[in-house]
Amino acid sequence: MTGSIEVTNLGKAYKQYSNRWARLAEWLLPGKRLHHHLHWVLQDINFRVAPGEAVGIVGINGAGKSTLLKLITGTTQPTSGEVATSGRVAAMLELGMGFHPDFTGRQNAIMGGQLLGLSLEEIDKLMPGIESFAEIGGYIDQPVRVYSSGMQTRLAFAVAT
Repeated sequence: MTGSIEVTNLGKAYKQYSNRWARLAEWLLPGKRLHHHLHWVLQDINFRVAPGEAVGIVGINGAGKSTLLKLITGTTQPTSGEVATSGRVAAMLELGMGFHPDFTGRQNAIMGGQLLGLSLEEIDKLMPGIESFAEIGGYIDQPVRVYSSGMQTRLAFAVAT
């Protein structure tokens, strides 16, 4: 199923404190004066990705690329604005990050599919395609700790897509 993404007036700010005691004071004295200021990493972001379109996000370190992707996937909540998605949206930040090194590639693929909201029946139907796309052969039934980083990435990308 294809989907769309619509981002409207999106913004994300993080609280910055002058020191750790300011954070504690704000927490212990609710309703009193604020001990932080907002550091905006994204402001007034607007775009639409239609079904079937592909988009690349490019920028220097610290530009907010990962934050934007986390907002789109719902991993992080926006400070302002909104993200509307239709279809399935999967985060591919830090691929393979959730893999357990002692479980096999197959076991990790099943768990990854479940985290994406797929049923065991759906994963079972998709597994031949995941194995084929990952191109790791018999390693699919070996612990992920014996994989090269490229093998881990291919398996994670196969599961995510």
